[in-house]
Amino acid sequence: LASQYDPMGLASPFLVKFKIFMNYLHKCGTYSEWDDALVGEDRSNGLKMVKEMILASEKRLRFDRCNKPEGSKLKRIICFSDGSTSAFQTVLYGVYEVDGEVHTSLLTAKNRVSSESVPRAELNSLVAGCRLLLNFMQAVSEANEAEEIQFFSDSTCCMDWIKSYPLNDIYVVNRVLEIHKSVRLFKIPSKFFWIRSGLNIADIGTRSDCKFTYLSSDEWQKGPSWMRDVDNSSAQLKHFFNTEEENMAMAYKAAIEPDPDEDDIWSNLLKTHSLKKVLRVWCLIKGIFVNKSFKAKCSSTVTE
Repeated sequence: LASQYDPMGLASPFLVKFKIFMNYLHKCGTYSEWDDALVGEDRSNGLKMVKEMILASEKRLRFDRCNKPEGSKLKRIICFSDGSTSAFQTVLYGVYEVDGEVHTSLLTAKNRVSSESVPRAELNSLVAGCRLLLNFMQAVSEANEAEEIQFFSDSTCCMDWIKSYPLNDIYVVNRVLEIHKSVRLFKIPSKFFWIRSGLNIADIGTRSDCKFTYLSSDEWQKGPSWMRDVDNSSAQLKHFFNTEEENMAMAYKAAIEPDPDEDDIWSNLLKTHSLKKVLRVWCLIKGIFVNKSFKAKCSSTVTE
């Protein structure tokens, strides 16, 4: 597995099964040393995978060295993300247009083994998609000229978290804030869509059943056909972030210049004649930093 050189992740859906199997062997507790012989079902599964890798090495796998037609322009960057209890996967596709024709192509992909719950793995896949996209935009200057970025996920809870993240879960808050920060760094209008699992191509990289022949298919190398015309597909738009410079400047101005007619809760707090109220606020804020949690305790002690 370590000898497979795939920095762009073009074969990631196929290679993930070997990562998942090694992760299982490490955590099952049956084997303590590298030289321990596999036993029972682990042995038969291991032999099956070794044979599958040998057969794959005897076949030819081709990817186009150029992912865009001559004279075409990158219109959209599409990011698919999905997660499971075993792994999470993210895939980037480019949508190019030239003379009225639409061309799609695989750009890069990434996956990682995971032992998180499904909602958290789904969220991690979106974060990985943002990070991968930022790296791609830094490496390929043309990516910064795209007209739109579109994210696709089959997780309803992730779509809800992006809109209004739960303050009582610091794990979720940190990752949602990173997604929002990445969207600002894109400086390109970004949309988040919900799709059903059957349409999410990233799902193939979260399981252990991807065949080697799938890597040569048009579905993988060019992406699902429906993403050529997202407006007429079953994808549901959940969030739209317009990060144009003018709108960003207005948002920044509004953030640093509060409405003069709006009451300042902190000034009002300082003017209060109740020392108990001030101490309660102080204990609450202190508890957030000490306990690393937004969950408030029922009451504060005299010592506190």
